[in-house]
Amino acid sequence: HQSSSPLPAFSPMSYFVERSGSQLLQGGRPFYFLGCNAYWLAEDALVPERRDRVDRALQLAQELGLRVVRLWAFSHQLPALGLDGTGLVWAEDKFVALDYIVRHAELYGIRLVLALGNLWPAYVAPELFLRAANLTGRKSGALTVADFYRDPGAREMFKRHIAAVTSRINVFSGVAYRDSPVIMMWDVMNEPRCPGCNSTELSAYRSWLYDMASYTKAAAPRQLVAMGTEGFFGNHPYGNLPSYVSFNPGKVSRLKMELGFPTLFFLTFRPVCPEMDEDALPK
Repeated sequence: HQSSSPLPAFSPMSYFVERSGSQLLQGGRPFYFLGCNAYWLAEDALVPERRDRVDRALQLAQELGLRVVRLWAFSHQLPALGLDGTGLVWAEDKFVALDYIVRHAELYGIRLVLALGNLWPAYVAPELFLRAANLTGRKSGALTVADFYRDPGAREMFKRHIAAVTSRINVFSGVAYRDSPVIMMWDVMNEPRCPGCNSTELSAYRSWLYDMASYTKAAAPRQLVAMGTEGFFGNHPYGNLPSYVSFNPGKVSRLKMELGFPTLFFLTFRPVCPEMDEDALPK
């Protein structure tokens, strides 16, 4: 009689989430999940006295059976303009706050989706990267989001931010973000759009998305990459089927446009209906 050693326990958080065809896998096993969006975690973690709110949120997610939480890998002043008003700097205390979330998410068995940038001006908007690239000093007149997508200097600044975040060494775990299975996926940007853009500007927008997705995947090759777009409805090619274009919360974002990007592993779709009226949801 020969005794055999027991099989080691399956430790999900030691595996990266991978895509195989149309399925997500975790250690070779199917990975299904419910998740939530909690952008404010990065703000609460900035204040040590409020980090208990981060832990309570992660604990609640665990208790509810949520396996993924989405938040922002940026905050006020992360990144910030250099002292001369150009270039970018990344404050250590802002990064430590994000380190705390990543480490404690691991302790609660929660995976993260980290958005790298933001369309909206309340936080780190395109204007920051335009100013960092000194486009304000190189171009007369008002700047637009189209300038952000097509200016080489602004693109370079955004890539520097991607590199800074993905290569960050977590002070609590000693693991680089790009090497951490806790981080399931990167959103290139939170809700990118190109409102008011003409066909040439839309081409630059698409080029920007492709460029940043490719750069992110190269910077963090073991993690999934998504655009962070809202997955807007398009006009249906078949006239006898209903159109849901009116449900889109804005303009100039097309899910169909993203389908051909080879570096994308995940598409997001977020229907937003007026006042979230249940009766308004498409059946």
